[in-house]
Amino acid sequence: MGRRRQEDSIGESERIRRVYREYDQSPAIQARWSPENPGNLRIAAESFDWIRQALEAGGFLPLGDRRVLEVGCGYAEVLVRTLELGARRENIYGIDLLPDRIEECRRKYPGINFACQNAEQLDYPDDFFSVVLLWTVFSSILDDSVALSVAREVRRVLAPGGAVVWWDMRYPNPWNRNVRGVTKSQIRKYFAGFDIQLATTTVIPGLARRLGRWTGKGYNVLAAIPFLRSHWVGLFRKNSVGQHLPTP
Repeated sequence: MGRRRQEDSIGESERIRRVYREYDQSPAIQARWSPENPGNLRIAAESFDWIRQALEAGGFLPLGDRRVLEVGCGYAEVLVRTLELGARRENIYGIDLLPDRIEECRRKYPGINFACQNAEQLDYPDDFFSVVLLWTVFSSILDDSVALSVAREVRRVLAPGGAVVWWDMRYPNPWNRNVRGVTKSQIRKYFAGFDIQLATTTVIPGLARRLGRWTGKGYNVLAAIPFLRSHWVGLFRKNSVGQHLPTP
């Protein structure tokens, strides 16, 4: 990695750490993301249903001996639910840039492997994982060269025949300049050579959170309108030959 490239990488990593520390310390943001909000509950249930369906269709369930990694696991709300899909604690791994989050995960979920790591340099062998979860990871990376490096590392640690399970924003958020939408063409660039299946999902969160007691019926009505679905969900399968790209 060249010096300029390394400086850019460090700068982007520090920006992401700062942004997520601010999120964790903001009462307004924590209230917006509250798991007690019916809209947030509906979004979480919908996205996990998609994980289950995609992995089942791909022949990955039950997960059993398969190793699972979540990049940017946060507080592991998504990752820990892979236990419901048959994953074993010793085969579940989560990484995050923020040490406080990793310490909290270790306290709450003993037996699961958590580490504070930068996803541009994953401390795992080649072809180590069967499944990698990418949940709102690439929308948080504004530097495209960093995004390519993260994708390259995911590609490296994912075994041939393994799969990336993806859920991320397809629209930019005009009220949050620290995130971006990720386009279909960008996804295909990051995971060139993978068998990529994509669909749209998730009612725009700012709208879903306002449904209140109407969430049950209202969410389904809104979800039927294509332009109100704000996220991509996808299963990206690495071919059986493997796709290791050289580091620039």
